[in-house]
Amino acid sequence: MDDIIIIIIVIAAALGVLALILKLLSKFPIVNYVVLFGVALTMLIMGFVCSGAKENEGEFNGVLAVTEGTILFAYMIFGYADIALDRTEYYETTASYNEWSDTVTVSSRLASSSNFWGCLGISAATGYGVSFLVHGIFKSAAGSAVFGIIGIVATLWSAIRILSFIRGYVSAKRKRKDYY
Repeated sequence: MDDIIIIIIVIAAALGVLALILKLLSKFPIVNYVVLFGVALTMLIMGFVCSGAKENEGEFNGVLAVTEGTILFAYMIFGYADIALDRTEYYETTASYNEWSDTVTVSSRLASSSNFWGCLGISAATGYGVSFLVHGIFKSAAGSAVFGIIGIVATLWSAIRILSFIRGYVSAKRKRKDYY
């Protein structure tokens, strides 16, 4: 029973740390873009280094698939950092029928929800799903090469996002007007 409690505590702590990191990355977009670029570069390097390893040539390597899936998961969840902790507020209306008095009671209340669990689930399913699918179809050496190609695309996309952010920031600084 103690092992289960420890596992639950570790998972809760990891989710708390992940939520804190996502909150910080949503407040500082340039840091988020740099982290995304670093994860994409890690994905690129990991893909091509592991595709040349002799032990990965013929068989499925589960440890490699989990490692590359974790990197892809990290890229996706950090990409969702700006929307993962957004709160959506809506009215929730419920109606109940009382058959003894033949009345309908309607009540509304303000409720809110977060995108955290949706972003976490989509990132985990896609990251690990793509990794296991690629490694299952192509075996581990060719699967890592495909993962390296995904890393190239992710690195280029992250570089474009960084350059776009810097260009927009510099343009906004130049167009700024002083009113006093």
